[in-house]
Amino acid sequence: NSPQVLTTVETDSLIELEREDGEIVAGGVVAPTFGAEASVALGQVMRVAERPDNDFTRMLGEYEDFVNEEKGETEDAIALRKRLEAISPGDHGLDTADSEISRQRVLRRLGRTP
Repeated sequence: NSPQVLTTVETDSLIELEREDGEIVAGGVVAPTFGAEASVALGQVMRVAERPDNDFTRMLGEYEDFVNEEKGETEDAIALRKRLEAISPGDHGLDTADSEISRQRVLRRLGRTP
């Protein structure tokens, strides 16, 4: 089922099916699901990454590295950001990076290390 559906069901009401040695085996779900964020169900229960392995995701990772290394406002980072924005305008990962850059600016203004 979808991660959104899994988060509306009590964990003890779920059965996880897996293939072992060519046979289908039923077992319990290993992570709490009821009321959890869909991303938790997607990652921990369904064992699927939140983002696909594609060019955008790899470029976003590079951009996040720039930001985390306090290089988010360099020419290279800004050029990469423009490419990302052209592919997926308003992506949540870009918003998160913007927040981190803003946080770093504030800390620098206060004389603190981000």
